[in-house]
Amino acid sequence: MNIIIGNGKCPKKKEINYLKAIGYERIVCADGGANYTFKNKIIPDYIIGDLDSIDREVYEYYKDISKIIQIKRQNDTDIEKVIKFLISQKEKKAIILGGTGDRIDHTICNLSIIYKYFSKIKLSVLHENTILIPISGEKSFKSFKGELVSIFGFNKRGRVTTKGLKYSLKKKALVFGKNESLSNVSTKNNFTISSQGGILFVVRNYEDMKKYDLFF
Repeated sequence: MNIIIGNGKCPKKKEINYLKAIGYERIVCADGGANYTFKNKIIPDYIIGDLDSIDREVYEYYKDISKIIQIKRQNDTDIEKVIKFLISQKEKKAIILGGTGDRIDHTICNLSIIYKYFSKIKLSVLHENTILIPISGEKSFKSFKGELVSIFGFNKRGRVTTKGLKYSLKKKALVFGKNESLSNVSTKNNFTISSQGGILFVVRNYEDMKKYDLFF
């Protein structure tokens, strides 16, 4: 599994260490994301992008110890270039750090990319104290009583059913811009979300997931 580091707001180094400890072994920086790893004394496996955001000092430091791949095409964002690279490597799962920040357009774009490549690679996003996980079909989650869970859908023809959540959904359409399931509550040590048609974004509390060992 892979950690993608973008040029947005990244967590503290301890979170990188935690993710590596639970199986996210490879670090891939999207261009300026390498500036973050340099400051935190982290050696990425790859640095990929058009290389217009990486500091010169950082580039010089990493050029002999990390694999740097320059991709000049401007049709893709640097994070999208990383994602396409991982897909070409047959990678199936990654978590994005630094994919959000002070520019909402960049944040929206990166969320769109998660949706866009869902069928080829499963991408989650860590932002501050929350983690966004895309799903389709039926998915069961380890949980604890009282955990807050939010669900967002996009397909008006899709139907969502939940089990183990306080505000249950039964073949209900969740459509962005019309309705959503915000701050639902787990009632037991697991819950299930079933999506018949369409992709859902499930948002959970990252610190709770660490505390209760809910990643797997």
